[in-house]
Amino acid sequence: MEVQAQLSRVISGLGARLVLLLPLPLGCGIATAEVPREPSPVITFIKEVDTICGVTPPGSEGPYLEPLLEANTITFNALAAQQCLDWLKGFGCPNGGTIQLGGHLSGHQFPASCRESLQGHLDVGMTCSVTVACVPEAYCWSGLCVAYSPPGEPCLDRLTCKPGVASIPVCGQQGGVSYCATATGVLPKAVLGGACGITETEQTYTFRACEQGLFCSNPAHICSAPQLPR
Repeated sequence: MEVQAQLSRVISGLGARLVLLLPLPLGCGIATAEVPREPSPVITFIKEVDTICGVTPPGSEGPYLEPLLEANTITFNALAAQQCLDWLKGFGCPNGGTIQLGGHLSGHQFPASCRESLQGHLDVGMTCSVTVACVPEAYCWSGLCVAYSPPGEPCLDRLTCKPGVASIPVCGQQGGVSYCATATGVLPKAVLGGACGITETEQTYTFRACEQGLFCSNPAHICSAPQLPR
């Protein structure tokens, strides 16, 4: 201690400061609290879509989308996401039921803004595993990004048809031939027991969703209450 005191007096006399970093005794230290991680905008968006569409638990696709975002396989478009939410809040969820990765945001029953909210970077003809990894103008089919068919083109399923800016894709029929079309949303939403789904009048398609908390039964196309598990 005497040596350390003399050293301190010498340094002080030279007008300098000496900072001694001494080891702390075992068990001592600075307590740090872990700051909760804020949910990403993508997870928040997915949860909002899932809530509107009655998917439980909401946001379950988040863990699958995060790696795609981190690898820059897809990019989140906040403007398109807000337009998607505005449309869904106004007209309701087209399928009103189960949602799978790359399904509800891939234009498969949603307008183009929902498809564009998660923009993939894989061009037509490139290998893929999910539709969201393809550019917004394409979907993933048999491991390849394939361009959506525009309205009027032949189709095998609505999944291959291009969504409209404010309308959902439809694979309609005329003269026994299937072709791509789009269905615009109509209001008000159907109540319990009311007719729902897509209807066609003189080659014009419209879509009516059920009030939130109900689902459009298939093939009756009647708004029904979800059955609780026994």
